[in-house]
Amino acid sequence: MRAHGFPIFNHLRDLRSHLIKRVMKWVGIVLASLAGILALATIVVYAISARRISKTYSFDDPPLNVPTDAASIVKGQHFVQAIGKCANCHGDNLAGKVVFNDKIMGRLYSANLTRGKGGIGSSFTDRDYVRAIRHGVSTDGRPLLFMPTDAFYYMNDEDLANTIAYLKTIPAVDAVLPAKRVGPLARVLYLSTGFPWFPQRESRTRGRGLPLSRLGALASTGIISRRPVVAKAAISRISREVFPLPRIS
Repeated sequence: MRAHGFPIFNHLRDLRSHLIKRVMKWVGIVLASLAGILALATIVVYAISARRISKTYSFDDPPLNVPTDAASIVKGQHFVQAIGKCANCHGDNLAGKVVFNDKIMGRLYSANLTRGKGGIGSSFTDRDYVRAIRHGVSTDGRPLLFMPTDAFYYMNDEDLANTIAYLKTIPAVDAVLPAKRVGPLARVLYLSTGFPWFPQRESRTRGRGLPLSRLGALASTGIISRRPVVAKAAISRISREVFPLPRIS
């Protein structure tokens, strides 16, 4: 006998079809709600981080007396090479290099510090150097990405002036670098964990004036010299564990 000849079977079939439709309806509602929440969260994250990126700052630092004598330049070279370890981020010739380039974290190239094409050395004034090194702020007042000013802020004026004097003498290298990009995961990490994309601080609670020996201690703890290395390790770990993307080389 065929099943449709029995009312009970017809009822069960209709009930099953009704239940399937209800389940599919609720699954659709849940998925649509999750998509809406994700879209809203994305908008909020991008809005807050974009506001932070575009925010401008101004500082009223007194002008420095940047020396030009050989002895001061040598002292500045010592800070750049041995204390600040600027080559770790900016390359051996200080013409900039890729710090990391990742789809979900973003693209970060350090600045070309020389006077060559694409470099800041040909246009930076003494005040521009002070803003960049001490406060992590660019010439337009916006925060520089990934600049370790948490340590450089405490340099005394003499050491900072010597450093600027040396940077003005480094050989010109032509290197026009791609634009920087803050990826979605970097924005989330910044808002949730304080990931140091934007090191600039609106207020400081301690005075400046640390000697090179103290700054050397800061460098040894990893605040200065290991920042790009730590960042690469963190990005690689996140990429391996959360997203099936190639490991950063």
